[in-house]
Amino acid sequence: MRTTSVITYRPRRVRRKVGVFYPGEVRDLGIAFLAVFAVFAYPWALTLKGAFAVFAASVTAFLFHELAHKIVAQYLGYTAKFRLSGTGLALTLLSAIPQMPIKIVMPGYVEIFSYYPSRRTMGLVALAGPLTNFVVCLALMLFPFPVLTALAVKLNALVAFFNLIPLGELDGRKVMDWSWPLWLAMISASLILFYLVGF
Repeated sequence: MRTTSVITYRPRRVRRKVGVFYPGEVRDLGIAFLAVFAVFAYPWALTLKGAFAVFAASVTAFLFHELAHKIVAQYLGYTAKFRLSGTGLALTLLSAIPQMPIKIVMPGYVEIFSYYPSRRTMGLVALAGPLTNFVVCLALMLFPFPVLTALAVKLNALVAFFNLIPLGELDGRKVMDWSWPLWLAMISASLILFYLVGF
């Protein structure tokens, strides 16, 4: 799963308003969520338990990840809004075809409006997503219903590790630019978790 925080420039910094949503944002999150659900729906969602498993995986691995980016950015005093990506959404929907061998999940991204943010700011915002996946994965591993949470555990582990790869617009690049020791510790822990959950 690829999620990015895109920076544009706007002449003001807002006060801390955590949890504020902007016009069209909830709609975009809903569309993106449904697209992610569709990617993993087959064959899991052919049963009621499987459908719940896909729902739990989509909420925890995708929705929590994006909201973590947004909330941390808002806490730091920036305007942050989730936006759909036309190309990313199309690729995500294409991945929902059962016969597709590769799944691409990148329906949108959190956009931060700021003058030249510091590396620390970008690192903290970027780290929030995969760190949330990491914590959620560990918590779900203790859940007493593995049939319902197995997919969520695997997907959260995958998202945490993949997004910490320091390439392109992935979160790992921003975390490493800010603090490479922290990045090294996080990607090492995520890699261990990735293998522990049975990929």
